[in-house]
Amino acid sequence: MSAATLSAGSIISTSGREADDEHEVSFFLRHFSEVPGRWMDLFDLDCYYSRQVPMLARRNSLVKYAACALAAKQLGRVEGRKAAFGGLAHRTASMETWPGHSSPDHVWYGMKYYDKSISLLMETISEGDGTHRDDYHRRNDNETIVAATILCVYEFLSATTAGWSQHLDGTQSLLRLTSQELLFQFQPSPSPASAALAPPKALRAAFWNFARQDSLACIISGKHTRLSTEDVDMWRAMGLPIDDRGLLLMTDSNSPLKDDMIANSLVWLLCNIGNFIAFSDDATGSDMDPEILSPCAAATRSRKAIWKILDHELSAWHESLPETFQPSASIKIDSLSPSLDRETWYSNSMCASTVQSYHLARMLLLLHLPPNMPMPELNPPSLDTRASHPMRRQDLLSAFRALQARLVAHAIEICAIALGRPDDSTRIHMLQPLYYSGRCMTDPRDREVVRDLIRAIERDTGWATEYRVEQLVQDWAL
Repeated sequence: MSAATLSAGSIISTSGREADDEHEVSFFLRHFSEVPGRWMDLFDLDCYYSRQVPMLARRNSLVKYAACALAAKQLGRVEGRKAAFGGLAHRTASMETWPGHSSPDHVWYGMKYYDKSISLLMETISEGDGTHRDDYHRRNDNETIVAATILCVYEFLSATTAGWSQHLDGTQSLLRLTSQELLFQFQPSPSPASAALAPPKALRAAFWNFARQDSLACIISGKHTRLSTEDVDMWRAMGLPIDDRGLLLMTDSNSPLKDDMIANSLVWLLCNIGNFIAFSDDATGSDMDPEILSPCAAATRSRKAIWKILDHELSAWHESLPETFQPSASIKIDSLSPSLDRETWYSNSMCASTVQSYHLARMLLLLHLPPNMPMPELNPPSLDTRASHPMRRQDLLSAFRALQARLVAHAIEICAIALGRPDDSTRIHMLQPLYYSGRCMTDPRDREVVRDLIRAIERDTGWATEYRVEQLVQDWAL
């Protein structure tokens, strides 16, 4: 990009452009901060999107329009219903209500601000030429990436897969973290223990938001992640504790990980699991390409060996969890179905969602067990392994039942958290765990509960879920 690309008189300023309605913009920015911004901040202790984005919007039109577009679209998908933020109140602020007396067409306003933001985004990209960037312009580049991730959520909100995929591709091009001078330059850390320069908060927040969406896209589409899990330096620069082999370092007593980075470490594992599944589905032979997976795959090219490494890494991650990732309460309830009779509640929503994602990761590994994996390895540790025990002489039926029992156990844990009615930030992230839980349920009553939990997400938040319900119905009909 040229040094003049994001000058104060061009993209960032609204000078010379159509004046915005101050009340209208304030209404949407506040809603963004209170609802979709909080969704995007679930795994960020700094709460960058809900706290910083509204302030950036005062001087960055691209960020402003992207936030307004997402807020308006979300309101349109719930027919304008807004929960009172911050508790009961005798009166609401003027900016919490729509200016004027007519009922707005929120969907139209979402499209209006989306068009404005896309126009500015394309203008920003088209004027870039990769020349030297000073600190001021690098800051604005990072804010451009923030806006791009907001637009990704705009598309994902209605599950327009093609549009979401295009935005993810575009955001990936903005996140080219290499040693060349592109949108962000970093110096690779000499060793895992050394302290590298911390990236700007804007870029770090945008990166992990994108990485989470990238892992979901990988799981949903069955394609490889856009972010390379081979680029160890890139992930380290974003705070991920990994060694040169691509293995997580979760137990540094001198500098314990914060909860958000623990959650982000699971995203890394999900990316690797997703890539393992994508390559397994594509591969015709038994060999794996180590370039597709993390560096830990370089030790062996056997699918079975890589599965074991991923399984071990996931176990090590789970065993290192601090107390905050334990449920705050879990109670028995009147049985809704044969398997679902418990509610689990976490006082930390980030931890609730992360635990659901852990069980999803476990289910994905079990569902994609290599065909040459010895079935006894699926036996629960508590089983008696003496030769006289029936399970010692495993056949396909007993192996299938053992596998099914493990899958259902993980599904029950996911559903217990969902039945505990976590906040909306957690609920929109539990769609994929619930979908896989539904796939593993066999009793029609269990399936009905899962289906209702999924549909309630879209009804209450506007987050599209019906495409997963339709896929479940098709799976159940088989």
